[in-house]
Amino acid sequence: DKNTKWAVGPGHSGWVQYDFGPGNAKTVYRYRLVPADGHPAGSPQSWTLSGSNDGVNWARLDVKEGQTFHGPRAERTC
Repeated sequence: DKNTKWAVGPGHSGWVQYDFGPGNAKTVYRYRLVPADGHPAGSPQSWTLSGSNDGVNWARLDVKEGQTFHGPRAERTC
């Protein structure tokens, strides 16, 4: 949902977990990060995308480091 936001304050880290429900495994082909409220300075520079079929055992799907968001409409599609 493009109208849904989630943010962590400066100097903090956080994580998000989404459960598609039993028997609803999904394959991630791409994902997108957009600056919070159009402020690229508050955007993450590094992140890890992980996936799990049981919420216990996790596999690293993608790792990004040293990323920058240029401008208020900047986004990263991976």
